[in-house]
Formats: sequence, C-alpha cells, structure tokens
Amino acid sequence: MYIYESHLGGFFKSDEIIDSKYLYCDSCGDVDFYLGEANTKEELRNLFTDMMEELYLSEYLDSVVEDFFSK
Repeated sequence: MYIYESHLGGFFKSDEIIDSKYLYCDSCGDVDFYLGEANTKEELRNLFTDMMEELYLSEYLDSVVEDFFSK
C-alpha cells in the first residue's frame, strides 16, 4: 500500500500510486504528500520512523543555522 500525508492533517493509504495532479487541492492550493510504500506493520513503522528522524534533523539544522547567525 502507498502512504500519504494529507494536507488537512493525518495520513491515508491507497492500493495504487496516486498521480500527483490528484494530490493538489483546488480549494486551498496545498497538496498531499507521498511518504512511501509499506506492506507490513514493520515497513509502516520504519517509514514513519524515517520521516520523524528527517523532520528532527531538519529542525535541528534550522536551529544550528539560526544560532550561528544570531551570534
């Protein structure tokens, strides 16, 4: 199954890859985001773990950059 993060919050799955033109919201101009494929609970857990690590790393790097330029 293919896992997506909704622009409205939360996550959803699809049995098929959704074409990017269908991930765009005409109402608000935002898009849903494809996270990856997971077919077992372990794969899904790893997908979310990887996503969280990437988000944490990004926040950490942003913090370091801000600290560097504020001195």
